Amino acid sequence: MPGYFFSLIFKRDLESLESYQPATVIRPFDEKEDERTVFHFPPVLAPYKVAVFPLLNKPQLIEAAQSLFATMGAVLSADYDRGGSIGRRYRRHDEVGTPFCVTVDFDTVEQGTVTLRDRDSMEQETIPLDSALSEIVSRTIPEGS
Repeated sequence: MPGYFFSLIFKRDLESLESYQPATVIRPFDEKEDERTVFHFPPVLAPYKVAVFPLLNKPQLIEAAQSLFATMGAVLSADYDRGGSIGRRYRRHDEVGTPFCVTVDFDTVEQGTVTLRDRDSMEQETIPLDSALSEIVSRTIPEGS
């Protein structure tokens, strides 16, 4: 019987992690805001810590993204996704609770930078490619672990 109560508590806690949030999307002819489903796992508990995307399906971007994915996948649970638009890829990973997404774009090839997107704030920042792994690790794994 104690297992039953534990599962009820765990189920309640998991349900509280999922939420619907309005996403600000500017549309010229539509005043309605889109909603997004977000699974708010704490980063340490998220099934994927990071997702890696090429911005477009161009060979140089795919190659750079796969290389970064291989590097990150050796240390963290990571996912690689190149299907659909970049917005849909972000939304898919919001739904499964991935706390960070890294986008490889032409600046990666030319300047050695990637775009890091935070799931909860939807903020994006440009960071050096060389420090992307250490940045994700520092944000997902608590110190002392």
